Order: sequence, then C-alpha cells, then structure tokens
Amino acid sequence: MSDKWGQLLQKLVSLTRAGKLSWNETVHGDEISTQLGEMKVEVQFFELIDEYRLIVRDEFGKEIDAFTDDELTSTGFISAGGVFASLFRTVKRQKSGADQALDNILRELDNLDDEVPF
Repeated sequence: MSDKWGQLLQKLVSLTRAGKLSWNETVHGDEISTQLGEMKVEVQFFELIDEYRLIVRDEFGKEIDAFTDDELTSTGFISAGGVFASLFRTVKRQKSGADQALDNILRELDNLDDEVPF
C-alpha cells in the first residue's frame, strides 16, 4: 500500500503545482480538500504534533483510507513531511493570491528593468 500512498501524494503535489487540481480550504484553517470524481481527498495538518494526515473518502463521506507523513516515511518514502508541507503551502499560496501577487510584482519589475538603459 505504501507505494500507492507515495504515488498519490506525488501526483497531488505535481498536479497542484501545475494548476490542474482545485483545492478548497475547510472551515478549519489546517485542512484542505479536493474532489476527484466521486472521491474526496483531505489533507490535515496537526500543528501541535507537527503531523500531516491524508484521508480518502468515498461518495458518502466515509473514510476508506488514511495515512500520515510518519507512516509514509516509515515505509521508505523519503521526506514525506516535506512533501506534505510543500503541498499544503502551495494550496495556501494559491488560495491567498500570493502567487498571483508575486507574478504581478515580477512583471512590473521586468517592465521597469526593460526601461533602464545600459
């Protein structure tokens, strides 16, 4: 099962970075979720114990699988906590508009840079 867990996490990260997955923040600031067909994937962060947990739910909301970064790391997946953190940060940045703001600032700076004579 650990191979599938690792593959799932890696695909979630790469598709999120590519802008192909739409995530929602739940009412809890420490949880994000995405709907994939009839299935729902949730990622939770427990700050007090510094642990991430991924939950897969069926079309009825029933938890059908779950794993933590520690469980994934114990199966040989290197730096699962860092991968979870990267996913969480990417979603939070997309939702807050931080990435778009930085893109706009960089574009403005490039425009200014083009105007500077050499």
